[in-house]
Amino acid sequence: MKSYSAATTLNSTRATKEGVAATVHLTDGTVLSGELYVFKTGQRLQDLLNDGTRKFLPMRTSAGALTFINRDFMKLITEAE
Repeated sequence: MKSYSAATTLNSTRATKEGVAATVHLTDGTVLSGELYVFKTGQRLQDLLNDGTRKFLPMRTSAGALTFINRDFMKLITEAE
């Protein structure tokens, strides 16, 4: 019988993501700067925003806080170059 460690099993099923520096303007005037997460498989920020399957997008703010933004309240997203 083959055994698997929990860490190996979780790591092999998780998608690897990377942060993309961006500024998000919300409909209430709030401006958030930080990183939105895209898949390392070549997903672009545009792909993430056009994928309507997720209602909330995770963002790590420049202050270090992990926040989840409701995409219905996103007004403008600018990718840092």
